[in-house]
This record gives sequence, C-alpha cells and structure tokens, in this order.
Amino acid sequence: MSMTRIVRVLMLLMVLDALGLGWHLWHHAQERALYELLRQRTLEAYTQALPRGGGVQDRILFNIGNRLFEEGLRLRGLSAVRSAAAYYREALRLNPGNWAAKKNYELSQRFLRTQIAPRPAQRPIQIERIQPGRMPLRPKDI
Repeated sequence: MSMTRIVRVLMLLMVLDALGLGWHLWHHAQERALYELLRQRTLEAYTQALPRGGGVQDRILFNIGNRLFEEGLRLRGLSAVRSAAAYYREALRLNPGNWAAKKNYELSQRFLRTQIAPRPAQRPIQIERIQPGRMPLRPKDI
C-alpha cells in the first residue's frame, strides 16, 4: 500500500470515529432529557416521555397507570381507574413479565367490580286479566 492510501484510510477512520462520538453524545443528551422528564414523576411528564421511552415504555405506561389509579382512589373517579387499567393492560402487552403491572391491573379490576353495584332485580309487571263477573276498573283504581 502506498503512503497516501494509508493516510486516506486513517482519515476515513478518524471521520467515522468522530461521527460515532457525535452519535453517542446526541444519544446521551436524549437519554438525559428522558431521565429529567421521568424524575418529575407527574402524569404530564410521563405522557411527554412516552414517545421517547424506547426500551422503558412498559415502565412509563405502568407509572401513568399508577398516577391515574391513585387519582381514581382519591377522588372515587371510576373513569380514572378504568384508564389506569387500560395503561396497565398496555404495559402488560409490551412486557408480559411485568408482575407489578399485572398485580395493579387485577387490583383496578377488583376495585371497579366493587364500585359498580349490580342493579336490583325488578319485579316483572303483573298484568291482570279481566275475569267475567268482576267489576270494571274505576278511574281512581288506575
């Protein structure tokens, strides 16, 4: 190999190394921003972090479910608990081994079953047949 060819190969390697370093710095900045969002521990921060979650989306969904479940318990809001159950279910879809999401999903379902009382059975309407010999109904009987 000639000397100019070796220099070109070395320069190419340096450029590729610089690009790799730039990518690592960019990736680190993205992870740092995600970390800062997750440190806030608010529903809004979790919602903003969800599209950027990458490999931790199941945990972000789990945390959103936890916030909604806590809100539903505090305010007796069935819609918040239903939403929490949906987030737990989605976290389980992404990671079926997430036992905490499974446990909280079951707790939310149990809570919903206890809060939605079954309607009491209504008696069927009794229709009396008019029998011969009985007096017809008067207006005050109606």
